[in-house]
Amino acid sequence: IANAAALNMMGLSRNEFNNPLYSDYFFNKADHDPLKTTHDDGKYEAVIHSIKGEKIPIINSVKNINFHGKKKRLKCFVDISDQRKAQEAMLRAKQAAEAATKAKSDFLANMSHEIRTPMNAILGFTDLMKYTSLDESQQQYVTMIRQSGEMLLALISDILDFSKIESGKVELESVEFNLEYLVGD
Repeated sequence: IANAAALNMMGLSRNEFNNPLYSDYFFNKADHDPLKTTHDDGKYEAVIHSIKGEKIPIINSVKNINFHGKKKRLKCFVDISDQRKAQEAMLRAKQAAEAATKAKSDFLANMSHEIRTPMNAILGFTDLMKYTSLDESQQQYVTMIRQSGEMLLALISDILDFSKIESGKVELESVEFNLEYLVGD
């Protein structure tokens, strides 16, 4: 006996299901026949084939029951095609997200290095300018350029550190520092 949902899944009418020609085709094509299994109580995955040859992944539930004093096996199967498609879509999305994250991390690491080089040149030239004949106002400008450059370089270094953390390439180091100066800064 099969219900309407099972018949629909197999692509058979009730008369076709009872016709040995169709039922033999269906049962001989099944990777693991959910209707003839001898599994004990429980659930397991299987694949059935519709009359059109479609492979349908299912979860088959088997339960031994007493029916009018006779031992019978109640078997129910559920089409999990949609769940499988959703799992595959989620896996593809996860892989795409991981690839995008890696590309972003690589980009940040490369850009940080590319920006750091000219920034060091700017800082070097501001140091040289401090030792030239500048008036007091110009000296303040050079000092402000130097401080702004150092802050920008620290930001670039932070970006590089974050990209290293994301890519799993971070290396910790122990560095002495002046707490009072750091808090004041």
